[in-house]
Amino acid sequence: AGSKVAVVTMTGSCCPVTRAHIQAFVEARRLLLNDYNFECVLGALSLNPDSYVESKLDKKGLPSISKRDRIHLVELAVQEHGWLEYSGYREKELFEWYSRQWTHLQFAHYLLNGADDVLRRKKWKWNDTLQVVMCRPESTDDLLFELKKANVNTSDGTFIVGPELEDVSSTEVRNALSQGLQARLMQMLHPDVARWCWTKGPYRPPANAPWVEEVTVLDQSPAMGRDE
Repeated sequence: AGSKVAVVTMTGSCCPVTRAHIQAFVEARRLLLNDYNFECVLGALSLNPDSYVESKLDKKGLPSISKRDRIHLVELAVQEHGWLEYSGYREKELFEWYSRQWTHLQFAHYLLNGADDVLRRKKWKWNDTLQVVMCRPESTDDLLFELKKANVNTSDGTFIVGPELEDVSSTEVRNALSQGLQARLMQMLHPDVARWCWTKGPYRPPANAPWVEEVTVLDQSPAMGRDE
């Protein structure tokens, strides 16, 4: 039998992609490599279409970032992680493509989600689906209660519950931009993503707030971001 390879996928709006989205993949990879005997983990982040993102933000009276630009930002955000990439495929299609390309390997497809989304859509009821869920401060207790009530096995590698990771909201990102709070922005976004949003994005800082190349970022490790 060939090596065990996990393919971890997620689809989101990522308007823009945050450190939170990337940290969720990093934690999922760590768990799969250390606790579930996978020899390799590949990550792929897919994006919702412009029509969906525009509709969601239009209800709030806000502009959106185009998918072309959101793709660019994801590519900037993952540049330090050679195992993680933007995917133009649907999640299942990407997994099937990998399986066809390297038939000698044992691939397993894991869906990556945040606890709030799992609770909202009762994803523990999805049969024949491998999942990794990252806990969030406001959702962890409710999730663990529901999983226990449903008698979900969280130790056999089919439904993996990750650590509680700090949340990052897209609203916070937009507020930091509009107020010209670069240090706060750098806590939430990859530096290259932050620079693009500051200088080219639809949520601009005040005109008298220049981008400063060297800004001290407070130590913070946010994880799964809210896709607003």
